[in-house]
Amino acid sequence: MCYSSPPIKTLQELDWKVLMHPSYPLDLAPTEYHLFRSLFNQMRGLTSGNEEDLENWLTNYFEPRPREFWRNGTNELVKMWEQISGEIFDVAVDVRPGSATYGQWHGVILNGANKHAFWLPDGFAHGFQCLSPEGAHVTYKCTGVYNPSTEYGIDPFDKEINVNWPIVDGVIVSERDRSHKSFAEHRSS
Repeated sequence: MCYSSPPIKTLQELDWKVLMHPSYPLDLAPTEYHLFRSLFNQMRGLTSGNEEDLENWLTNYFEPRPREFWRNGTNELVKMWEQISGEIFDVAVDVRPGSATYGQWHGVILNGANKHAFWLPDGFAHGFQCLSPEGAHVTYKCTGVYNPSTEYGIDPFDKEINVNWPIVDGVIVSERDRSHKSFAEHRSS
């Protein structure tokens, strides 16, 4: 994403709200933030062809503690998810080789009522489970154009990662998701 006007320097000027989330290790929480809908209202309509533009734009708003807000070094898409209606359990798994939290996951509930968003940096796998019987509507913003040749998947029910999915029985899993490799197979490939 890029911007067409100079960025504002502080969160207060935008009246943004930021939640700190203390329940996971810093290395597993690459951004340390869950962002409310107001961030998306400020970013709507912004487009970019490169990760650096978005990183520079966001750096003007966030003061990372105690490490970088953004992870660089891979060509994977960085995404920010926003829940519009319904409810999902959204999960990020650290798949960065050599990371202290490699193979660990963190999940959040996103719904239209709490208006949270979830930042998914490069080097993290992503999955979600719809919790609302009527379905869910999500939107996401990413730092690049989707390239199917770079996509891979990990079994969402992998025993090693062991995501604590809220719904276990009667889950509908797509053919594509059923065909994904185990985390061990991913590591060895």
